[in-house]
Amino acid sequence: MKIRRRNIVLFYGKILSDLCASFTGLYLAYYVRFNYISFHLKPNFTPPHILYLIAFFFTSLCWILIFYLLGLYDTSKRHYIIDELYDTAKGLIFGILIALLPAFFYRSGSFSRLVLVIGAFFTFFLINFYRFILSLIIHYFNKKGRGVVRVAIVGGSEPGENIKDKIEKDPEYFLIGQILEKDTEKISKIEILGNSNDVENIVKQEKLDMLIMAYPLRNTFEVTKIIKKCSNFNIQLRFLPDIGGLISSRIGLYEIRGMPLLGIREFPLSGINIYIKRIVDVVISIIALIFLFPLMFFAAMGIKLTSPGSIFYIQERIGKN
Repeated sequence: MKIRRRNIVLFYGKILSDLCASFTGLYLAYYVRFNYISFHLKPNFTPPHILYLIAFFFTSLCWILIFYLLGLYDTSKRHYIIDELYDTAKGLIFGILIALLPAFFYRSGSFSRLVLVIGAFFTFFLINFYRFILSLIIHYFNKKGRGVVRVAIVGGSEPGENIKDKIEKDPEYFLIGQILEKDTEKISKIEILGNSNDVENIVKQEKLDMLIMAYPLRNTFEVTKIIKKCSNFNIQLRFLPDIGGLISSRIGLYEIRGMPLLGIREFPLSGINIYIKRIVDVVISIIALIFLFPLMFFAAMGIKLTSPGSIFYIQERIGKN
């Protein structure tokens, strides 16, 4: 599906962009530190190049994992500039703290921790610069009609007019037309695609990626009808939020140009994303276990000495298969 492909491209594009920014920022800090900042350096000192490359790789990996956990690579939601700047700075700080821990235990040679600190500053500006370039590229292709989300509005009247105004201002979306529902009025200046009884054929013919309902989620009969008709299609359904709808489970909050929308059909992890999540889980777990091992060891000893039975809590869980 187009939305899925688009999100995958954005996901990997952001990761690649951040990796390039991280390595560039850290390597630039390495050059500045040993060419222009000479305090605490011995005369004719030659820094161990391979050691710093390993440190840069580890630090960049920490940053990418933290950005992932902070949701900076969530392509299904819009990221506002202020929030993204704040989360990026927070992620860089946490990543530096994690990366500096091995440096404090390293005693085989000289390692300048100042390189990592300076690198974080350079990386902050480079990451945001690269993301700005990436957004310009995405905007360019959106203007050409590439990678846009094809949308139809189900229903109409005043809510439909409001939805139409918001969509037309967002280059990531392309409004195909309106699917009429009973007791709803035509939306001005957009094509009528048909009525809701023929929604399956409309979705196939127009290659729609998203349907937005111009009536609240509490309209149970209409909502159920649309969901059943679209159950065999990989299409996203969005509804106008209301109190009754917000009580529903398994819903997500989205927005287009400040207009809040509810999503009740989310794509599960599939394909390579399953393996990426598994790799992220394992890597984070290994890093956490390394640094928490001393605490966990003494806690385990305390449990063994003060209570009978195993130090591990074992429980059967229900999951996949």
